[in-house]
Formats: sequence, structure tokens, C-alpha cells
Amino acid sequence: MKKINKLFLGILLLPILAMIGCGGGGGGGSTTVKNFKSWSQVEPDSTYQLSGLTIEINEDGTQNFSDKSTLRFAKDSNDQWTDLRIKTPSSNVSFSTKDKDSIILDLDSPYVFAQGEKGDKYAIALNPYDLGWNYQTYGLWAVDPINDQGDAFGFISAGAPTPANATLPQGQATYIGSSIGGYYNALGVTYVTKSNLEVTADFNDPSWYFVTSQTRSLIEGDDLSFLNMTGNLTYQSKTNRFSGDVFTLSGLTVRADGRFYGPKAEELGGVFATKDGEEFYGGAFGAKIVPVP
Repeated sequence: MKKINKLFLGILLLPILAMIGCGGGGGGGSTTVKNFKSWSQVEPDSTYQLSGLTIEINEDGTQNFSDKSTLRFAKDSNDQWTDLRIKTPSSNVSFSTKDKDSIILDLDSPYVFAQGEKGDKYAIALNPYDLGWNYQTYGLWAVDPINDQGDAFGFISAGAPTPANATLPQGQATYIGSSIGGYYNALGVTYVTKSNLEVTADFNDPSWYFVTSQTRSLIEGDDLSFLNMTGNLTYQSKTNRFSGDVFTLSGLTVRADGRFYGPKAEELGGVFATKDGEEFYGGAFGAKIVPVP
């Protein structure tokens, strides 16, 4: 894989500046860190930590996957986000309104945006309130490698994981959701992407069908259907994990890793990335079970 450079980071995320705008100031949130259980139980003036799956792409193009990452956020007494931190075994990327960083949560928008005061780091997360999710979220981040905060960019799925010994749904189940990602090719073409997602699961069968559709660029809305993915994921019984290779319409092989969230696997999420080559596609996804009529 070619060396990641600042040009890629700039093209990938700088257009989001216009969507974020300016922010900063304020602060708050309890110094006591609570384990996240659900979005419906989040309270003002509190700090919560979510368990995360991450995949990071280093400046030299190498990748690191971890199931021991965390996402931490804080809210002040006015229920406004004041701190956001993504911590992995090799990175620690943080945003704080005390440091004049911006953290924007619009309840009418599907996204939470964060930007460093110096414009050297960015993050996008899915707004779970807008999507009707209760146990997870997902997103991406990017940093200028010279600021020593860690890898160049990465993707995260975070929430309250389903216990490995939990009672799971019976028979077939369908999870509907979405994904966000980053794409570039050898010609320097780059996009932040968004897609619809559907996972068809059969808890009596370890092989599940994973498909994304209507892939577009997040900023411009360009049709990127050549990045639509299909494939089978293998569920590992009693582990709360599933994984497998899926394939884009253009022929890229993409590794996906995920797990369930919620007491009874009400939701799922994960991360994905191409394994090697001059062309890269990676991201994170989340979905919610659709009740059987």
C-alpha cells in the first residue's frame, strides 16, 4: 500500500470544515467515568466510556486492528458534548471544548462532527438519537501525522457489547443500518463515503449475508456504486463476534469484523478495510434489528 500523505488527509476531510463551522469554549462533564449501557440512560453532566472495535491506517499504509479500543465522551449540565476521545493501543485522539476544539451534535442531523482548534484533527460519528439506535455508534477520525497523536486515520465501532452468553434472537433476523468510510485510488481520487447496509442473519447457520448499497460521497453526493459490497460473514457462536471477506462491485477484497450490541443483540456494528494494494477502501458500520411483522 502506498504511503499515506497529508494531501490525502486534506482532500478526505477538509471539505467537512464548512459543515462543522466554528465552536469551542465551555466545558463540563463529571470526572467520574461511567460504563456506557445505552443512549437512553445517558445523563447531562456525565462522562461515559464505550467499548470499541477499531482499524487504523498508519502513515506508511500499514493497518492495526484492535478490539480493545474505547470511545469516551462527556456532556455538561446543559446536555452539550464537551469532550470526545478515541483511544486505541497505538493512538489517543481527543477533542475538548475547553481547548477550543469544536464538537457539534445537531439532533436533526445524522452526524456528530469534531474538529481540532488548529485544524489538525477531525472526527465524524453517527448520531444515534437521529437514527433511533440505543446501544452503539460508529465513525472515523483523521489526524495530521506530525502532531504525534497516533495513526493517520481510522474507523471505530463502539457501544455496549452483547455478553457472549446472552440469549440471542432465534432463527432468521435482518439488521438494517448504514456505513461511513474513506476511499482513495492510485490516481489520488479520494472520497468520504456513506452507504446503506443490510445484514441477513440466521442464528442456526454460521454464514450470514452482508450487503451495502447506494454508496455515495458524503460531501458531494457522487454515485460510488462501484464500492457497494456483498459477501458472507461467519458468526462465531458464544463469542459475540463475526467476520469475513466481502467484495466491492469493482473487485476489491474487504475484510469486515463486527459484533453485537445491546443485552440481546438488538444492534450490531463493526469495521472494514481492504487488505493491501494501491487502492484503499475502509470504514465502519452499524445496524439495528428489524422486528418480524
